[in-house]
Amino acid sequence: MSITVRGLLAAPDLGLTALSDVTIGEWDEQLQWVHGSDLSDPTPFLTADTVLLTTGTQFDRGTGVEVDANEYDTYVARLVAGGIRGLGFGTEVSREGTPDGLITACTALGLPLFEVPYRTPFIAIVRHAADQISRAQYARDAWSLGAQRAITLAALRPNGLSATLAELSHQLKGWVALYNTAGALTHVMPSDARSFALDSGLHHTVRQQLTAGTRSSATASHGDHRVVLQTLGASGQLRGVLAVGGEEPLDAAANALVSNVVALASLALEQNHAQGLAIRHLRTAALSTILGGNVDAARDTSALLWGGLPTEPVILSLWEAPRAGIEASLAALESTNDDLNGDLFFAERDDYLVVISSAGEAATAVEQAVSSGIPSGASRSGTYAEMAELLAQARLAQQHSAQLANPQHMTFEQLADRGMWSLLGNAGAQRIAKAVLGPILDHDAGHNGDLVHTLSTWLSHNGQWAPAAAELGIHRHTLKHRIDQCERLLDRDLSGFDARAELWAALRNTE
Repeated sequence: MSITVRGLLAAPDLGLTALSDVTIGEWDEQLQWVHGSDLSDPTPFLTADTVLLTTGTQFDRGTGVEVDANEYDTYVARLVAGGIRGLGFGTEVSREGTPDGLITACTALGLPLFEVPYRTPFIAIVRHAADQISRAQYARDAWSLGAQRAITLAALRPNGLSATLAELSHQLKGWVALYNTAGALTHVMPSDARSFALDSGLHHTVRQQLTAGTRSSATASHGDHRVVLQTLGASGQLRGVLAVGGEEPLDAAANALVSNVVALASLALEQNHAQGLAIRHLRTAALSTILGGNVDAARDTSALLWGGLPTEPVILSLWEAPRAGIEASLAALESTNDDLNGDLFFAERDDYLVVISSAGEAATAVEQAVSSGIPSGASRSGTYAEMAELLAQARLAQQHSAQLANPQHMTFEQLADRGMWSLLGNAGAQRIAKAVLGPILDHDAGHNGDLVHTLSTWLSHNGQWAPAAAELGIHRHTLKHRIDQCERLLDRDLSGFDARAELWAALRNTE
């Protein structure tokens, strides 16, 4: 409320006089009410932020008997602990003037003390305070109605969401920020409050709320600014987080305005989500059109909705679409597309995200946009006429990435550089290799043998006895005996190329 002790002292018809020497801020604390009591401990019957009026009869000990200073100290300390913001002493009722001990105690404990002249009844002070509080409440109610109307009109504008956030910032004289489902900042009003909205601690709280996935509110701070965070959307279907910051805490009217904006923003984002879902389906259809060979039709559609297709030569990238965070991935791609001035096309296909980008800088940006740990692959550069082949290349690279212990972005060129052996280095091939070599693996384990190493060395020398024996440091007859053992254990004739090639591939997959 707008009533303060300083405001009471400024009323000329009350004739109040300040007595205690306290800091300036103590006189400007907001008050909720004024109440009179001569109890030695009135605090159980008072609320905080109240000014107490007293005539001092609780200190009356008879004519000529002075009250001990400790009693004043105890009395004032009790009031301060109870949240009393000021004390008015009515003179010429039980005594003339205000006790020096009370003035000293109030000054020491920082409690504003003022003297009330005999001509001013306590009810006049109470009535004055009530009138001021009533006027302040009326003004706040009028502000609330005006602010709600302004917010509603802003929501009806073509750019309704941005206009609504800007109007909320204006009405609260603070800053407002909006974060999407990925926790990325999408709106900030006014623009010079961006540093507040990008605070790392604030971002951490935003991500926590989004990860929890339920409707919630939270508070945070950034320097002198107090920040209120509200999730947008329903539990399990959050659409973002709204942050409202400023130097002053929000009162009931301001919180009601924020709640109204939360509802409007949630509705707008839900509509945007439905629109975005429709656009996602259009992207998928456009991708199917491209893969079907009708590139001109897809280019016309893309030009109307997204600004055209990337220029040739292009690279097709493919990665698994995370079911729980697909919208965050799409938002990241949208952001990358903005940075590249639209030189990117992306769509969902089955359980994958397919991205077509111009070769060069755009393709590098796409690679950087892929989340770490998600199996992904990219094709060689090519034309739209080769799109089916590019998709097959990217799928092969992505599948190879998925077989790695630590999935990483893989390109088809990397696979080609490794040759045919790159297709064998997966978990399935390793299991088959161990099954094929199982008999000699078991023999070596049970007899401390060296058949696997012997076979590998012999095959690496194309089955030539002399150089293989020399590398192993054994006689050729010993080598031939070991190879005969391998043939018996593996039930294979190693005189032919097919059997040797199979075992060589198996050995490579157990390395």
